[in-house]
Amino acid sequence: MTDHPSLQPYADAWAHSIEAISELVSPLVEGEWNRATECPGWSVRDIVSHVIGSECEMLGDPRPIHSLPRDLFHVKDEVSRRVEVQVDVRRCHTAPEMTSELEYTIIRRSRQLRNEKRDPSTMVMTPLGREMTLERALRLRAFDVWVHEQDLRRALGRPGNLDSPGAHVARDVLLEGLPKVVAKDAGAPPNSAIVLDVSGPLEFMRTVRVDAEGRGTVDGSVSLGLSGHAGDGLGDVSAAGLRAGAARGGAREPQDRGRPGPRGRDPRALRHHALSVRGAGPGVPRPAVPDRCALTPARPHTGTCTASTRLATTRSRSRRCARPRSRRIWAVPSAWRTKTEANAIR
Repeated sequence: MTDHPSLQPYADAWAHSIEAISELVSPLVEGEWNRATECPGWSVRDIVSHVIGSECEMLGDPRPIHSLPRDLFHVKDEVSRRVEVQVDVRRCHTAPEMTSELEYTIIRRSRQLRNEKRDPSTMVMTPLGREMTLERALRLRAFDVWVHEQDLRRALGRPGNLDSPGAHVARDVLLEGLPKVVAKDAGAPPNSAIVLDVSGPLEFMRTVRVDAEGRGTVDGSVSLGLSGHAGDGLGDVSAAGLRAGAARGGAREPQDRGRPGPRGRDPRALRHHALSVRGAGPGVPRPAVPDRCALTPARPHTGTCTASTRLATTRSRSRRCARPRSRRIWAVPSAWRTKTEANAIR
């Protein structure tokens, strides 16, 4: 047990999740370590390597001197390059080497946390190369390890621990950034409220309120206008297909797979996927329904989707569905276009 009670919940959540990872990967044969995961470009071995490398850096071990290959498509910036070094240096390790290093790292890190004497406000260096307080760094480590535990469980087909101590930490971390996501990234209108209702093993409900200046706040109370009638300024977020870790590594229900979700790079994905504003308050405009592409090829084609192609569009004939429809733009050979379509494109 640490000397500071504020660190103990995060230490317990970290220990629970990393021990679960060790139990998941210990019986794996060599081929299963190469199984792909939902993390772009990473296999089961790569995720375990990332966890080992991150904990070694928290222990103060020197970073490995290693040059990355140039054909890693998922490495796009300096942060991902820094993270990838700890992963790529272990890609040649065998299964016994990976499990033994993981177990040894868990022993060392657990001993460090048990004997932790530093104040929670002490500034420490994180695996991402940023300085933050010891308390926040340990909180993010518990969050990161739980998320990657879920990545491994989905890749290996062994779900579980959606209500573990790490899941509670992940919920709190995600809710901390929710006001900015709703008010700024998703562009919720002023004087509106968005209700987040998450079902599953870890159920909770939160309300994000956006004031007249566009600032968002989150609380546990529910607006009286929950029925969603016009004029109440209330939005409803249905999270039946999402879990608490969806923003980073959460699983989707089968009916939600293949749809654009909040994990995409475009912040507007959250607005189009999860936020459906049922009614608008005074002076608050309703979100417009995007146009649908009206181009239908005369015969089957093998065109590819591209955002740079200019096509004629018309509004949807049906206005009954309030959910915004996604725009699909197809690149069609010019020889297949009719005269009317060609004139519209010009």
